[in-house]
Amino acid sequence: MNINDPEAVKSLLEQLRSSEAWREVAASASENTSCIVTRIPDIHPELLAPTELGGSVASLLSQLKAPTPVSPPAPAPVPLTRDVIPNTAEPSSASQLSSQPSRRPISQVQNVKDNRSCTFQQALPLLAQFGDDAGLIDALLKMKNEQDELERRLSTDRFAIQKGYEEKVKIAKIKAAIIGTVLSKHEAEKIADSFKKDLYRFDHEKVLPMWEGLIARQQTELADFSIPAMFVSNEKNDRQACKLETLPHSRLVSP
Repeated sequence: MNINDPEAVKSLLEQLRSSEAWREVAASASENTSCIVTRIPDIHPELLAPTELGGSVASLLSQLKAPTPVSPPAPAPVPLTRDVIPNTAEPSSASQLSSQPSRRPISQVQNVKDNRSCTFQQALPLLAQFGDDAGLIDALLKMKNEQDELERRLSTDRFAIQKGYEEKVKIAKIKAAIIGTVLSKHEAEKIADSFKKDLYRFDHEKVLPMWEGLIARQQTELADFSIPAMFVSNEKNDRQACKLETLPHSRLVSP
């Protein structure tokens, strides 16, 4: 067919309008409201240029060969929303405190069944409570006075032993001077050895037993007041510590 022949083109268009394919396309276009079909106007060959007529026929033929697909309705636009970000932040300090078991104070006075086994942290609040006990304060003053008196008496007795040996050395020197000699080395060493033995005997046979008796009395009285860690002990390590480390009378013990 010559597309430049107006009569032939008009005849072809009339055939297309009366064809079954055209009716199907027109029916589908009327059912689909979203698809707008433009009515093909009557073509007057005398008004159209040959190039424009050829382009319209070619476009019409392509539509007949491949029916225009009905586009599905566009989905409803989804409103833009801010992405929900899961809250991964750590809980506040208040929620942490509520979820964690509450810490008990350092002092657990109510759980201490025996004050002898108190730890340092447990003993502090107990000692703070005793600060207002007038009876305990009077007892402590009495114990302190008794201890001071014992220390003075033991120191006086020990000094008396030292004074006695100083007199012996003085007498020995006078005797040596009378016979025109000096105190011999042997005599001086003999007096020094005797002095050391007497001091050792005094410290271990008098000072330490009396001091241990004083400590036992003090610990007994303090235990009656429920003072933490105060009790009479017969353990060797405790006794040794009392003798040589914690007691002020240790300066009286000869090395």
